[in-house]
Amino acid sequence: MPPGFFPSGQDDALAYFQHAAESSQLPTFLYNIPELTGTRINLETVAAFAMPVAWAGIKQSVGEFAYHKELITLEKEKDFVVFSGSVASPESNPKGGRRQKTQPPRLF
Repeated sequence: MPPGFFPSGQDDALAYFQHAAESSQLPTFLYNIPELTGTRINLETVAAFAMPVAWAGIKQSVGEFAYHKELITLEKEKDFVVFSGSVASPESNPKGGRRQKTQPPRLF
């Protein structure tokens, strides 16, 4: 997620992601949830992050189909995983608002 739950620029978010990934020395997931952070992770930022660090993928919580399609295209080029899901209301989900839980891939 972008840092601090306040709007930040893409350059700041990218620097934050890179620092976190380099510090952890583990594959990293980005989490795009602008409804809570105030900052949407642009496709250019995802592509720039995918280059120099070991990472696993992105959790995409934006309800924009065009953005998701572009992430899938980028996923194929950069070899990472896209998890998709957005905040669902009980009215929009036939299972009463409960989303199915998925297990992330084992990285180790």
